[in-house]
Amino acid sequence: MKKNSLLCLILAAALAAASVFSGCGKGNTAETAGSSSKEADVPTSTVSASVDNIEIEMDNAYEKPDTDRYIKLALNVYFNDSTHSYFSNESGSEVIYVTKEGKYSLTFDCDKDLSDTAKTAGVSELKNLTAVYITDMEHLEGTGKSPLKSCNIFYDEVYADSEKLTVTLDKPKAAFKDNGVFDTNDPVNSWDGSYVAEVASEEHVANFTTGKVPKKITVVFTLSDLVWDEAAPEEPAKEPDKSADKTTELTGNNKAVFSDLDLKGMDALTLSYYMGNGINLGNTFEAVSTGKNGPVATYESAWGQPKTTKEMIAGYKNAGFDTLRIPVAWTNTMDYLNGDFEINDDYMKRVAEVVDWAL
Repeated sequence: MKKNSLLCLILAAALAAASVFSGCGKGNTAETAGSSSKEADVPTSTVSASVDNIEIEMDNAYEKPDTDRYIKLALNVYFNDSTHSYFSNESGSEVIYVTKEGKYSLTFDCDKDLSDTAKTAGVSELKNLTAVYITDMEHLEGTGKSPLKSCNIFYDEVYADSEKLTVTLDKPKAAFKDNGVFDTNDPVNSWDGSYVAEVASEEHVANFTTGKVPKKITVVFTLSDLVWDEAAPEEPAKEPDKSADKTTELTGNNKAVFSDLDLKGMDALTLSYYMGNGINLGNTFEAVSTGKNGPVATYESAWGQPKTTKEMIAGYKNAGFDTLRIPVAWTNTMDYLNGDFEINDDYMKRVAEVVDWAL
C-alpha cells in the first residue's frame, strides 16, 4: 500500500442472500403516558389540505420557514413487489415543514409520485408493500438533521383513494425510532403490523383489502408533545459563510503510515492499536434488497440512513475516528437468482466514491 491514509479503511464485502427490506422492522418503542387525553392545538391559517369534505388547516406548512427549528416531512412508500422485481422506496412529492403541534395531512399519489424507475418496472398502484410511513426527508436525503428530538403522532384518518379506512391506533405513539430519527414506521407495515384494518400482510408483503387496489393514500395525523433541541435557534437562520469551506478538512492526530508497517506478521491486538478509534458506516451499502437495476440511492437509504456525503466522512475524522468500516452487500445489484453475478457498475462507482473520501 503506497498511499498514506488519513483514514484507514476496512471494506467488508457482505455477500448475503437477498431478502426483503427489514429496516421498517424496528418499531417505535417509546410512548408518552397519558398522551391520549392531550388535544393538540389545530393551526388555522391560509394554507389547508382537503381530504374529501375534511379541511385540515396547515398554517403555511408548505412553505419552508425562516428558522432552523422545523422538520421536513413527506409520506413514503416502500415496495416489496416481486411481481415487478421492484424493492425500493418512493417518496411523495407533497412536503410539509412542521414547526409546532397540530393536525396535518400528507398524500402519496402513484400517478404523480412514482419515479421513472418504478414506472419502467411496471409499478402503477399501491400493491405489494413493505410499509407506508412518514419520515424526516432531510435525514433521508442526507441534507441535514432536524432539531426536533421527539414527539408523538396519532393517525386521525387514512384514505385509500377516496375511501376512508379504519384506523386501529387508539392513542398517540412515538414518532421517533430508537435511532433518534423521525420515522413513523407505519400506518402500514408488513413486519410490525399496521394501524389500518383494511390491510393484510403475508410473508412481509402488505396489501389493501379494499374493493380495488388504490393508487393514492392520504394520512391525516396529529403531532403533539414536540421536544426541540434547546440549542436550535427560533430566530431566522443566518446564511452560511461560503467564503471558505472548512467542512471537508480532515484534521487529526493519527500519525500511522500503513505503508511502513509489516501487517503480515502483526497480531490482531497490535493491529487494532494502530487502527485507532473506529466507526462503522452501517445500514447503508449492506442494506439488503434485491433486483439488479434499482436506483443506487435506494440501497444506501433503505434502512433509514441518509445518503453518505463527503462532509459526513470528514466529520468522522474531525470527531477523532481513524478507521472507517464500510460493509457492502454486493448482492444488492445482482440478479443472482437467474445466474447473473455481475455487479452493477453504478453501484461499484458509488462505493468507490465513498472509499476515496475515506482515504
